[in-house]
Amino acid sequence: MNGVTRTSIVLASAGLLLASSACRPEEAPQQDVSLAAAAPNVVTIVATDFAYQVPAEIPAGLTTLAMVNQGSEAHHAQLIKLGEGKRLADFLALEEGGPQPSWVSFVGGPNAADPGATVAATSILEPGHYAIVCWIPSPDGVPHIAKGMAAEFDVVGALPAQPVEPTADLVITLADYGFLLSEPLTAGSHTIRVDNEGGQGHEVVVVKLMPGKTPEDFVAWVEKMEGPPPGNMLGGVVDLDPGAHAFFSLDVEPGDYALICFLPDAKDGKPHFVHGMMKLVRVT
Repeated sequence: MNGVTRTSIVLASAGLLLASSACRPEEAPQQDVSLAAAAPNVVTIVATDFAYQVPAEIPAGLTTLAMVNQGSEAHHAQLIKLGEGKRLADFLALEEGGPQPSWVSFVGGPNAADPGATVAATSILEPGHYAIVCWIPSPDGVPHIAKGMAAEFDVVGALPAQPVEPTADLVITLADYGFLLSEPLTAGSHTIRVDNEGGQGHEVVVVKLMPGKTPEDFVAWVEKMEGPPPGNMLGGVVDLDPGAHAFFSLDVEPGDYALICFLPDAKDGKPHFVHGMMKLVRVT
């Protein structure tokens, strides 16, 4: 599951996901990026077509990465911690289909944002060198990373001995293959913790479904992208390695939602939703 393999993730499963805003039935709402209980350091990342604007250095500790999408296509920000002496060029040079090297760690990041929207994810950033990439492809099928949508930065300074994390009112546990919610999802603002307790990398993509639509309708649309999409993306957390966790905030209105993992399986390469990793959540 190396960097180039994540390109095939997008092409094989979420390939056409959010590739164009022109066919969206409605504008995705802005997400609340505040996780004030833990007072994290908030760092703004600007996403454009096809680049990131990110500070060269970020202080170590609890950090909210708020991604502002100023592009005309949907984007997300996969956060990758690189081993000592490794740089973005090393990651981009990995051979497609090879195993994930020990010096690569996928540590989440804010999931997809529609053009003009802002999404965020919060985690503890340890000192070191990091990269962010976008796996989402354009309508031509070329993933944004192949169009140059990647950046790197350093996390500097000492990590607090006991960093205080946000207080979550809901926990989503990622498993092989499913989503387990600690409490029912209700209308209102939520701080959500995401724990990957599976044996491989997983993500959570939150979709607000159109009336009468299902998670199956959405993944079927992703594969063909014919007609308007049956739902809007509301962010979430991108790929987390086993044992990792992160937080995101979500404003929830009544309606039907889907939780979906589009990552490919480590054994057969099929997207995890094929193995049942999608969930309908009804909010009244």
